[in-house]
Amino acid sequence: MAIRLNIKGVKPYLEFSPKIPNVNSNIVFGCKVYSATELVEIRDTYFALASNEKLELAFANLQSLEETADKTNPEYYDKRKELQKTISELGKEQTKLSIDFCKNQVLYIKNAVVEDANGKEITIKDTKTVEPIESLWSSPEECLAVLLESFFDTALLRDSLITSIVDIVLNLQTDARVKN
Repeated sequence: MAIRLNIKGVKPYLEFSPKIPNVNSNIVFGCKVYSATELVEIRDTYFALASNEKLELAFANLQSLEETADKTNPEYYDKRKELQKTISELGKEQTKLSIDFCKNQVLYIKNAVVEDANGKEITIKDTKTVEPIESLWSSPEECLAVLLESFFDTALLRDSLITSIVDIVLNLQTDARVKN
């Protein structure tokens, strides 16, 4: 029988602040950290999610078409449009899967300042203890979901969030490796 003990003082999460260009922000995200045993499975899950053979094939077919097809033939443009549409749809699906994976890794958000549709500023000290706001959320879990949706919908934040979360969850620590 294997006994699992948690090491006292070592938390199963890491906190990080997203990098927002030209903005000093105090926003803190709490992101899951996995044990070495769990890490193997979570990496397999992520890399399976990240690989998309259909998308790669569509890109390869488009590249081949553009290099070898007769551009004077009207069928070329129909086929190109079809492949571009397929690439666009598969790319959107891939992005959604990646964002959903990242959202599922966030445990809480602290010090978020947002505006509602009327321009009213709302400060959320901690999504774990936030009070309901009738028109926005009824529980801390809903608040976290609403904030995550808003943060990932903000182009300036999305890439920073994805990079930070993937680095933490997959234990990549790219910044530390680059410095060393």
